[in-house]
Amino acid sequence: MKKEIKMRASKYTIEYDPAKQWDYRIKRYGEDVSHKLRTNVMDDIVFYLTENIENGVVLDGITVSKIMLDSITANEIVNVLQSKGNSDNLKWVENHYLNTFITMDIPVNVITRNGDYCVMPILFFKRRYRTTESFPYKRYVLGFVYEGSVYEVGKYTLTTSKLFTNLYNTYFANNKYKRVYIPKCK
Repeated sequence: MKKEIKMRASKYTIEYDPAKQWDYRIKRYGEDVSHKLRTNVMDDIVFYLTENIENGVVLDGITVSKIMLDSITANEIVNVLQSKGNSDNLKWVENHYLNTFITMDIPVNVITRNGDYCVMPILFFKRRYRTTESFPYKRYVLGFVYEGSVYEVGKYTLTTSKLFTNLYNTYFANNKYKRVYIPKCK
């Protein structure tokens, strides 16, 4: 999860990943100017600043916020999850209340061009019935949960959209998870 540090009355922001504090970006009005401003002294200052923030030290004039995933990254995560090799290895549980199969509480590590993400996939399985049991035969990745947000990627049929809304309301609405809709990239 990337975070953004904003300083009061400053045109600069710092983006960093708490797991990789040495890999930060300095931005001026959204433009990356790290290559111009990065020095050993700046590395030390940013390292101690991020370390204090992660330890819960409140600094006057400095605010920290989480950065949402962009559309391209969210689509890459869904494409990796949807790929044949990955979707076959996902564990699923049947939810009789919602009449579908879903993955829950099973984090999956996804590697994209932008980095590694630990997400919880939300899958819809079409059913095929035998005489006494049903089993999934076709999977669709509807979205995923990442860092306290539920990402719904793509536009689906009205029935599938209602299913996603039911899933969200059942599992995430009471936990104050934010629902984010991201259009499918072609």
